[in-house]
Amino acid sequence: MSKQAVSITLDTTVIEKIDLLATTSDRPRSWLIAQAIDSYLLDLEDAEEAIKRSRDPDDAVISEDELRKTLGL
Repeated sequence: MSKQAVSITLDTTVIEKIDLLATTSDRPRSWLIAQAIDSYLLDLEDAEEAIKRSRDPDDAVISEDELRKTLGL
């Protein structure tokens, strides 16, 4: 996968938190930011899929109790 530099502006307090985590985890600042963005994008994709499914009249919606019973929990 190729990489490309991107410039962003963040609050100083956010940068300080990132730098502290980078130091304690022995990871580069850029790695932490990339991981955070990747995680956010995955969550966003999941949320969009959930919304899409909830609007699909052919996709059955079951309660938590029904799910637990189906799974034998």
